[in-house]
Amino acid sequence: DRVLSVNGITLEGATHKQAVEIMRNTGQEVHLVLEKGQLPAARIHAPTTSQCTPTNNPGHSTLLEKPVKKTSSAREYNFVTDDNTFEVKLVKNSSGLGFSFCREDSVSPEQPGSSIVRVKKLFPGQPAAESGQIEVGDVILKVNGSSLKGLSQQEVISALRGTSPEVTLLLCRPLPGILPEIDPTLL
Repeated sequence: DRVLSVNGITLEGATHKQAVEIMRNTGQEVHLVLEKGQLPAARIHAPTTSQCTPTNNPGHSTLLEKPVKKTSSAREYNFVTDDNTFEVKLVKNSSGLGFSFCREDSVSPEQPGSSIVRVKKLFPGQPAAESGQIEVGDVILKVNGSSLKGLSQQEVISALRGTSPEVTLLLCRPLPGILPEIDPTLL
């Protein structure tokens, strides 16, 4: 058997050390996605996702054989385009990444029940603010390649805290008026 994700954080491409760190950063309750069965040796390195792993066929594994384009899963939101998405690499300091976030539920009438994670505040002198690339209101789509879509507040916290010191964020900055403004009084 193989562990595919821990609390919504994919282990695809993770080193053993990174996987152990992700496991250590779990709380009392852990949600694991497992893949049953043996993988054929020729397909061990094929990219997998939990969406393409059948749960009703325990003896066999079906793997996604085609690499997924960087923004394809991010397109689950109708406001995401190639032009408004970008990656930012940050290195944590002793205080973390230096931003706070908020989850917003049901941001799109076409996608009820969906939620997004947005940058709520940048802390001066910290990695996110110092990068000069991140703004309040930016949508965080992925952390180190793992989508934040559908994760709870605690799962998002775990995804951000459970990373190595170097963190790659896939962000989206929709045009003004597409999403509600972040209320500065709630900062």
